[in-house]
Amino acid sequence: MKTFAIISYIFVTMLAIAGTIFLFNFTKMPLGVLLAIGAGAVAVLWPVLRRLWLRLGVWFGVGAHVLLVGSLAMCAFLCINTIFRQPEAHVERGVVVSKFTKEHERRGGYRNRRVLGHYNTYHVMVALPDSTEVEYQITADRFRRVHTGRELDIEVTRGFFGYEVIDTRAF
Repeated sequence: MKTFAIISYIFVTMLAIAGTIFLFNFTKMPLGVLLAIGAGAVAVLWPVLRRLWLRLGVWFGVGAHVLLVGSLAMCAFLCINTIFRQPEAHVERGVVVSKFTKEHERRGGYRNRRVLGHYNTYHVMVALPDSTEVEYQITADRFRRVHTGRELDIEVTRGFFGYEVIDTRAF
């Protein structure tokens, strides 16, 4: 039972961290505010969950509490801000600053996860007027047609907590 709890803890923590990173890329808010939200949730929920976490050991329990509760609080904050945003949007003019590719390994195999090949993903970095930069993953066809310096219209809406959310479908 303890092994199942640790494995599920690791899985939920990784999902929450990935969700936080993805949603933070499309939200205009300072990183310090987001970290303060996570730290506040850790501090508030420690007395409630202390006995549960200390069953895993002192140092592992404290680390597990900080990672899990902090990442879940930050992900929940960004999800609520994004899902319950206001319906009216305004358009900002963004400029394509750079375009680049990322190379990834394709892995496979039954017992040994060996490298079977490589593939590329195509990305552009768009700078908004308030110096916010947003990275978009695009198709290879659009990558060939988009040039550095091109201006794009990007929709921005105000989120539930007041932080602006950038539309993910600029291309």
